[in-house]
Amino acid sequence: MTAGAFQNALATIRVAGAIAAMIIGAGIASGQELMQFFVSEGLYGFGGAFIFFILCAYSCVSLVNHGYKYQCDNPEQFFIRVAGPRVGQFFSWYSTLFLFTVYIVMIAGAAAIAQSALDLNVEIGAALMAGLVLSTVMFGLHSLIVAIGTLGPILVLILIAIAGITVVNNITEIAPGAAAVSGLSIASATSAWWLSGAIYLSFQFVGLASFLPAVGKSMNNSKVVTNGAILGSLFLLLVIVLICGALMSQIATLHTLEIPMLYLAEKISPSLTGVFGAVMIVSIYTTCAPALWMVLRKLVSDERSVKYKLVSAVVAVSGYIIAVSVPFSKLVNMIYPTVGYAGIILLLLMGKQQIKMRRIAG
Repeated sequence: MTAGAFQNALATIRVAGAIAAMIIGAGIASGQELMQFFVSEGLYGFGGAFIFFILCAYSCVSLVNHGYKYQCDNPEQFFIRVAGPRVGQFFSWYSTLFLFTVYIVMIAGAAAIAQSALDLNVEIGAALMAGLVLSTVMFGLHSLIVAIGTLGPILVLILIAIAGITVVNNITEIAPGAAAVSGLSIASATSAWWLSGAIYLSFQFVGLASFLPAVGKSMNNSKVVTNGAILGSLFLLLVIVLICGALMSQIATLHTLEIPMLYLAEKISPSLTGVFGAVMIVSIYTTCAPALWMVLRKLVSDERSVKYKLVSAVVAVSGYIIAVSVPFSKLVNMIYPTVGYAGIILLLLMGKQQIKMRRIAG
């Protein structure tokens, strides 16, 4: 393999890792999101996961190539291009507010995990995560891609290992467990299995649309961004399918647990408890850091300026203060329920623009 081919392969893995790491977050790593979106549908949940994969691959390929082709330097540029100046500005500010709440929620989540796993004071746990995230985004997009693009594949491998071992050891229990789901009190995120994949993707789309065009712009090869987007979507499909299978195989025991994946890790080996705690912290970081960066890119365009670093510190500290001292449930409840609808609208607008461009080209 030539040096150029090696660099392209490494860049492809980093793009894939960045996509996977950003979406995985604490929700997938804990198993709770997948329980509500896919496991609650029984075996049909695997069909929902495949629908998610198709839409995720399409969205990620489109977004990174949009950034590569049009050299989008700011998330706002993408929103304006696909939705027009007025609607695009609305989505730009809406996404900024949403992503700031994501940052706050992730900081609070990290504090809770640090308190339960390491017996750290909540303020200290939150400060450690906020400081780690701030130290990453201070150096801009390249530093962020390197960090989460490197951690992403590692996170994927650990989750695949935990879920994969569980599936192999209990493969005959998956079908009975899936059949038993309907008789258990498991909250379902959607009203139909085929909606689960579509809604799960639309819920992620606002964040992806804010981040991936900039990732595409940072690359110098169209094959790298396309292959990375597809590979990242495949990573996610494999993680979702294996975790869902693992959860179904033990559904009678873990359907009431807040962090069902922790139960699976402990069952394999008690020594994995600490490892899984680290996985949860990493998964929070890989969602939290891009969220903060996207907020900053709306506020300051030049990552190399002193203003960018000052605003980074102010926003990071402000989010930390809110996370540890102010109830943010009302803000979350106001913004989060609308995210799926906003994602669907953006996805349709992007598809409409692609059809329009193809007609012009043809």
